[in-house]
Amino acid sequence: MKTRFLVSLFAISLVFFAVPVTANVLLVGPGQTYATIQAAVDASNPYDLILVFPGDYDEDVNIRPDKDGLTIMSTEPSNLGENTTV
Repeated sequence: MKTRFLVSLFAISLVFFAVPVTANVLLVGPGQTYATIQAAVDASNPYDLILVFPGDYDEDVNIRPDKDGLTIMSTEPSNLGENTTV
């Protein structure tokens, strides 16, 4: 009985104290919002998704520790070849 009460109390506290998590999608490439991956990383928040369009990106990308959960990926499926190079 005590365990059931504690589990219920925990579940209720999650509802009242949960912080909503929202992620943005940042677009990198010719004609997109960001010209470089680093610019998108600098503008990102934790858990954002950076989509990199096909092209050559000759840059060193530094990701600060406060960018927890940041995802960087190509818009191009890997079976279409190597049109995105970092």
